[in-house]
Amino acid sequence: MRSAVLAIVLLPTVAFATPAFRSLCPDHSCRAVAQVDAHGDVIRLGTPPAGSYGAQDLQMMFDVDPTLGAGKTVAVVDAFGYQELEADLAVYRQQYGLPPCTVASGCLTILNSNGQTAPLAPDTDQGWIGETALDVQMVSAACPMCKIVVIQSNAAGVSGLEIGQLIAAKLSVDAISDSWGGPEDPTDMASEGDYDNPGIGTFVSSGDDGFSGGPAYPASSANAIAVGGIELDGTTVAAWGGAQSGCSAQIPKQPWAPAAAPCSMRAFADISAFAAPGPGVATYVLGGWTPVGGTSAAAPFSAALFAAAGHGDARPSFVYKHADAFTDVTAGSSGTRG
Repeated sequence: MRSAVLAIVLLPTVAFATPAFRSLCPDHSCRAVAQVDAHGDVIRLGTPPAGSYGAQDLQMMFDVDPTLGAGKTVAVVDAFGYQELEADLAVYRQQYGLPPCTVASGCLTILNSNGQTAPLAPDTDQGWIGETALDVQMVSAACPMCKIVVIQSNAAGVSGLEIGQLIAAKLSVDAISDSWGGPEDPTDMASEGDYDNPGIGTFVSSGDDGFSGGPAYPASSANAIAVGGIELDGTTVAAWGGAQSGCSAQIPKQPWAPAAAPCSMRAFADISAFAAPGPGVATYVLGGWTPVGGTSAAAPFSAALFAAAGHGDARPSFVYKHADAFTDVTAGSSGTRG
């Protein structure tokens, strides 16, 4: 399936050896995909990986105005603790010349599963640490002037992460990024209200298992913008094969759905942003640089880009009403991740 893509400006691609990848979360609950070495260990380098995209590269690719977004706030919902979050974010932002974003300044807020600033959970899950690092750094790249709120849920399942979603919706934020999900099940309709928050848009990673991954929730929510992924194939913008897409088995087709959508139920994804783990985006986490991709890169980037543009409250209907503001993806397909 295909989806619209945020308008982009093509950058030259960089040739590099074909890398290997793995999901940062073995259960695929988080949507980050990292490059690994011959032993299957996540690559850690002392400098940003050659060929991976930094903040300015992404800003050029999507024609971002980095001066926009003052007064806007993006919430990032993730799981478990990450004690070095603020320090790692400082390294990323300094590397790319972005203004500091600290807890003391009020730019960065980190909340626990009760919506409080303390106590914060200890580091318990390396995959979710990498996921959270990717999320806050992609928000920083798309909207350096935005404030960031990170909610650390105490469970990685959709039901646990939805607690973080509810906390985020009660805050004065402009957009929420959810880089997580799971297979649909018959209880999903009961959760639809969690994503229906007037004035706040929710941007959800579509998943990283291609069309064969099947319908995923909350990407298929009628109240959330499902964000898939693209890659650059030479001078062509193409769908990244790992980006999940499909037809919901639980959520009804909505009045705003495009007539061309080949689904009798809710079709997803709605938009796409850069997600290919090769070359990936440069991510700084726990003392090293790692090339990371997946739709976990695309969702927070999109949430921040919409917030900076004054459309953080967008719903899926907004995308289809303003289809002329997006670049249609006509190459590539959602198959399976290579």
